[in-house]
Amino acid sequence: MKIEHPRLMFKDAKAYGIIEDHYKGKWCFDMERPDTTVMGAIFYGEKVHPVSKSHYFTIYRQSGSIMIANATWVEDFVFTGLKFEDGSVRFSYDRHDFVKNEAGKFIDGGTSYIRSNCHPDDLVRFRLVKNRLEVIDEI
Repeated sequence: MKIEHPRLMFKDAKAYGIIEDHYKGKWCFDMERPDTTVMGAIFYGEKVHPVSKSHYFTIYRQSGSIMIANATWVEDFVFTGLKFEDGSVRFSYDRHDFVKNEAGKFIDGGTSYIRSNCHPDDLVRFRLVKNRLEVIDEI
């Protein structure tokens, strides 16, 4: 099962590679940070941060500047994705991202809420393990 997640934070895909090289990390996905309307690129770094004790960090834009912050929230976050006929799974990456499959089933809400018209068989739960999204269970 392939979990699809587009690169949204930076228009130039090279930016992700530059960040990976600089911080010795691996890009995981782009997603709105919980309880905000701020989109961030989530990375898994080789080294544990001395204060947050997390490998995860996010790069985001604020008032025209590029910022970095811990992304400890992803360690326990359970994502819900929608199955597509080609076997892929897609999730809503922000509160305004309405994801709809070929059968007209949808999921919406990003990290803020889950809204869906799906039967549980159409959904999958997954979490981030190091730098990979892994299926926990099919609902």
